Amino acid sequence: MKKIFFLSLIIFALSFGGEFDKYRDLFKPVEKISFVAGKSLEEFERVYEDSMNNPAYLYRYAWTAYLAGRMDVAKEKIERAVQLHPNDPFLRYAAGKIYLRAGDKEKAIANFEKAIENQYEYLDAWEELVKLSPKYYFNIAQLFAEKAHLKMRSDLADEAIMLFNRYINQVPDGEFVDKARAKIHDMELLKQEIAAHERKLEEREMRKQRAQQFKQAIVAEKERFFTYNPVLAGIFYGSITPSKNFAFTIKDDAPKRPGRDYASLTDTIYFKNLLGTLNEFIIGGGYIWNRFIFRAHIHFADANVKYVYLLDTIITPSHDVKEIKDEIARISEKRISTNILYNVYFIDPLLIFVEGTADAGYIKLIESNPKFKSCYMAGLGLGAAAMIKYQNFILELNFQKGLLGSSRGTYIGIGVMYKFKI
Repeated sequence: MKKIFFLSLIIFALSFGGEFDKYRDLFKPVEKISFVAGKSLEEFERVYEDSMNNPAYLYRYAWTAYLAGRMDVAKEKIERAVQLHPNDPFLRYAAGKIYLRAGDKEKAIANFEKAIENQYEYLDAWEELVKLSPKYYFNIAQLFAEKAHLKMRSDLADEAIMLFNRYINQVPDGEFVDKARAKIHDMELLKQEIAAHERKLEEREMRKQRAQQFKQAIVAEKERFFTYNPVLAGIFYGSITPSKNFAFTIKDDAPKRPGRDYASLTDTIYFKNLLGTLNEFIIGGGYIWNRFIFRAHIHFADANVKYVYLLDTIITPSHDVKEIKDEIARISEKRISTNILYNVYFIDPLLIFVEGTADAGYIKLIESNPKFKSCYMAGLGLGAAAMIKYQNFILELNFQKGLLGSSRGTYIGIGVMYKFKI
């Protein structure tokens, strides 16, 4: 009994499998009635009166008879099931299989065709039809051609070409031979289109992978930059253009001219009369933490101006009037500044920072006989910095704008820093 049971299962599986199994998932599935082997015809017969209007029961009864070789019973029961559900593609397919085994080819073809009418993508029915007549190769080839266009798959196009060629070779005088050749040409063009499309997809995927790898490399390099060798030391060269016109006033204790009650006829000298911009040499250092850089700098400036101003006049022994002149040789500036920079953009090797600044210092006039007071400066500002890094070296271009205090103005500088650890 067990041998008969397993043999029935094998026959059943083979009956519903075939050449197109690997494509079955691409086509609309057919709702099938489950079959449980092992029941005898007698068992089915005992409940026939109660189940004669149940298509699932009738199918199982018919298929059990089919496996047992009782084709008369199989035909009778499957016909009853088809009468109850004439548009069920699965029942039509099962009827075709039964009539085919019974030797009635015409009824088998008629039922397979009915199965396809109700479910055009029923591969099992198509497979049976092409076995019975090669003229159906054209129809199933068209089905695969449509799927090839819809799914943009070259393997479906290859299958369609193979089926069209079978039709041409096995039905050389067929009605659709010319159409089949045209369809083969169409499939060849489609394969070229699919290949081009797949190349584009591959290129897109490669670009995506490269972009992902680049992004990962940037993240890793960013982590390395802000983690390793956090100490900075550097030198800069920059220019500061104060917005304020500093006024250098004469000292209260400046020595008076002999025979005069004043030290100078000029008691105020303005910065912008001497110079508009100061060029600074800067040294400094800092520390990197997270995405911040904390820095401090010392600024030095010393500019030649050669500004001459009138001090007084005297009468010479020859009774001539002579101007006594003095001059300002240079302007000197010293200040300290602190910066907090925050990284807003990082693509190796470029880094962009925004920053807040604070500074304090003084500007004084360098004279042969000092007479004028120094001017003190202090303030707060904002800025931005662009950095290009190479290993542990950093080239920086910095712009700052003083917004508050006496050091309001514009600063532009360029410098080099070196990263290391202590």
